[in-house]
Amino acid sequence: MDHDLRNSRNDTELAVLSGMLAASNDACWCMEFGLPVDLATPDAEVERQIFENDPVRRHCNQAMARLYHVPAGEDMNARPVREIFPRNRQNEDFIRNLIANGFEVDEAPVLDRRYDGLEIYVENDVRAYR
Repeated sequence: MDHDLRNSRNDTELAVLSGMLAASNDACWCMEFGLPVDLATPDAEVERQIFENDPVRRHCNQAMARLYHVPAGEDMNARPVREIFPRNRQNEDFIRNLIANGFEVDEAPVLDRRYDGLEIYVENDVRAYR
């Protein structure tokens, strides 16, 4: 496939994904990386890349901002990923589970913390987007 056509297709797919997330009543966000994560590497390397490859948030919708009580006027996409997805034992176990299940899992609710400090339970429904 021609490079320009492939980029156009990727841009269209991203626009559709962004529109779907923005319109959703469910709290949604995507995590993207400075460089694509190489899923062909050993599992420990995939895990390292996920936490250390400049992860950024994309397409956080308003439902996500409300769920986490993001202060008014702040863009949740501009906040560091580590605020709600730090590298800790719980998240490392979560990533190992993702790898073991081909990056398609429905997780039971887990305890998390909003920006105002209140602990909440959130459900993870993860789908890898390529």
